[in-house]
Amino acid sequence: MWTGRELRALTVAAALSAVTIATLSAAEESVLYVSPAGRDMWSGTLPDPAAGGAAGPFATLQRAREAVRQRKQAGVQTPTRVVLREGTYYLPETLVLGPEDSGTEQCPTTYEAYEGEQVVLSGGRPVTGWQPADGEIRYADLPAARGGKWVFRQLFVGDRREVRARYPNLDPVDAVTKGYLYARGQVGYGVLLSGLANMGDFLEHRVEVVEPDRYDLWVGYATTQDSTNANWQVTLDGKNVPIADMLASGHFRKIRWAKLATVELAAGRHVLRWERPEAPDRIVHFDAFVFSTNLDPKPTPEAFPEPVEGESQAVVQAESLESKLAGRGTHVGGFQDFECGKETRYRVYCKPGDLKESWARAPGAEVHLFAAWGWFNEIARVTSVDQANGLVRLQGNECQYGIREGNRFFLEGVREELDQPGEWYLDSKAGRVYYWPRDERLSESSVVAPALTTIVHLTADPVGEARVQHVHFRGLTFAHTDYTLDHASVRTAQDATVLLENAWNCSIENCTFVNVGGSAIRLHLDCQHNLIAGNEISEAGGNGVLLTAARVDRGVPFDTRPGAEKYAPIRNTITRNHLHHCGRIHKYVAGVHLDSRPASLAKAPGNVVSENHIHDMPRNGLFAFEHQGGNVFEGNHLHDLMLESDDGGGIHICQDNMECAPTQIRSNRIHDVFGNRVGKDATVTREIGIGVYLDGATSRCRVADNVIYRTSSGCVFFHGGKENTAENNVLVGDVKRQFWLSNYTNKMAGNRFRRNVVVCTEPESKAMHLRDFAQETFAECDYNLFWFGGMPVGVEPFGLLAEWQKKGFDANSLVADPLFADAARDDYSLRPESPALRLGSGPPKQPIARPTP
Repeated sequence: MWTGRELRALTVAAALSAVTIATLSAAEESVLYVSPAGRDMWSGTLPDPAAGGAAGPFATLQRAREAVRQRKQAGVQTPTRVVLREGTYYLPETLVLGPEDSGTEQCPTTYEAYEGEQVVLSGGRPVTGWQPADGEIRYADLPAARGGKWVFRQLFVGDRREVRARYPNLDPVDAVTKGYLYARGQVGYGVLLSGLANMGDFLEHRVEVVEPDRYDLWVGYATTQDSTNANWQVTLDGKNVPIADMLASGHFRKIRWAKLATVELAAGRHVLRWERPEAPDRIVHFDAFVFSTNLDPKPTPEAFPEPVEGESQAVVQAESLESKLAGRGTHVGGFQDFECGKETRYRVYCKPGDLKESWARAPGAEVHLFAAWGWFNEIARVTSVDQANGLVRLQGNECQYGIREGNRFFLEGVREELDQPGEWYLDSKAGRVYYWPRDERLSESSVVAPALTTIVHLTADPVGEARVQHVHFRGLTFAHTDYTLDHASVRTAQDATVLLENAWNCSIENCTFVNVGGSAIRLHLDCQHNLIAGNEISEAGGNGVLLTAARVDRGVPFDTRPGAEKYAPIRNTITRNHLHHCGRIHKYVAGVHLDSRPASLAKAPGNVVSENHIHDMPRNGLFAFEHQGGNVFEGNHLHDLMLESDDGGGIHICQDNMECAPTQIRSNRIHDVFGNRVGKDATVTREIGIGVYLDGATSRCRVADNVIYRTSSGCVFFHGGKENTAENNVLVGDVKRQFWLSNYTNKMAGNRFRRNVVVCTEPESKAMHLRDFAQETFAECDYNLFWFGGMPVGVEPFGLLAEWQKKGFDANSLVADPLFADAARDDYSLRPESPALRLGSGPPKQPIARPTP
């Protein structure tokens, strides 16, 4: 309720505002001020309170927004600046700006920090009034949280995101492998063992036979390509077993059963071995090997029938560690198990001693789990714990992928696990937060709990032509937002601190985003001609910048509003940003993540992502998903990536569409792409970490003038696409191969690899690995310079370079030292006498983007 004095003051302020509006109609710009020392009843036209307190700045952004609207309604046609004075603004609700808040090209609306002052827009609320609890633990009462009315999953103390009470405890030295439990594997029909892909791979199992008899060997498998018996060498007790051809099952998760051989088996133990001889690569995933006397068993994709009376059967589950004797697999780096038809997304098995049944009684108990291949993490609620059998049951929309042996996870949100400094716990029923301080005095520290997931939301209905336009943000700091659960896709968590939805010609420049729960910035649906420039984004829970359409991931419905399905962000520019140490909560992230578009926009113009410095990410540097064409990735410095997962890269594009508009990938510096895979024994191996990864049949890309070094499975990888060109690149020091091509689609054609400098001194590394190569795969492969420190240059599967040249490729290429300027300091520019310069236009002669300290 307003007091009489306040109402009189507000009436005077309104009258002054009317006079000000009339005066400003002819002025060059109008300026409104907001300050922690302000009052919403004042005029907002002064940067400081006037003497006597009759006028001064506003106190809130919401009041400033209303004043801007009033000026527009009064016919004021000037640029408008809302200038915020120094301080932290704890927003009680998201600042929503609609089409009615738009500016114009000549008269934009800008929200900005006062020159030289630090302005923080916080999505949180201060937590004060700390009292002693048990031992070193302190508590603070939060009446607003009582009864679950305010639930938060993060707590910020100073500039730190503190640790929600968890088990096992976070290891600050090794947060990738330590501080996790590891799921036990499951054995049975429908669990596929992936792994036999390349020459030399093998799998060896023990077979226990009870009854001597003549048995048919049935194999359950999944593969997208026919595999002839020439692709395999199968032995039983060391003796060769001729097998029939294995026809394609139609999908790598679709199981097909086939009778491949008939053998005589004595009672006792036997050894079955499957091995790849020197033959073209064919990726085959195995479900089980069944020796059966049933002459017509009729297996289904779900299972092989159990024997009836009078029948004998010996079953070997391919994924079983009990019967497995040895093996080497190379499907995405090594053997993995994954579910195919069995429902195990909601059950985690582990060692019985790892669990506590009391966790199920904790209302906030949640599990963070790297499921399936370990590429992304899911967050799910705990519903029950069976301590005796080592089983945790989960619930939530993020239970989207099968849980395999070796998947790592931790549990958080349990009071009894608050056992070390830096941890906290929210009792949402009582409205009380507990915290074990590190070495700070809470009375002197800033403690903030997030209350919002989004601080600013620019939004317009996708139906119709109204858009939010010409609204800009300058020099502001955004902090203290939370994240949510139950996302439509764990690959694309949608939380964002600043959300632009159907916005045109807007910008976010020179802002700072720190300690936010989701992505820092998200552009959604019909966003065009927006500029994201000069910002620093760190300690984000999700991506740095995320672009989304109505369907995310591979067609997962997300925004079901009528009219939304035809839009995606295009023609936006994301440039000169520093994006680092993101993915603190969700792990399938990138500095800039361009999620899937509608197929109807595959040939539409793309976005420009240029001159960004992106580093220290759990996954990709830049990522573009389905139907993403027409993009330009230029002049970016990308490094220290793929730190917590594998099968990604510095620039990772997975279009799943061979007809997208051409993409340009040029003049980027990409290095130290690790591809870290965490194994079931908590060890880390470097697997698939690519420099430029054209995945999922991505086509019509030009990869040019890039410097790429210290990757783990290919500086450049063409995976199934057509009409891709890699030219004038410097490719150095991948531990396995410098260039990788995989014709898994059998449709690769018209690709070019020319005028590249390809260098490595790793003894096992190859210049090129050309899987399932066909003559039409390349339109050109020539004028390259290879140097392996005097060692032979290998090209898989053809052998040495000379054998490859007999195919008609690389006839004009050279083997010679490229004469880098200073390779020891990562300066891969070429000296004037470099032999690479004799091969035509030559690769870049100067460093593209020297590493930033």
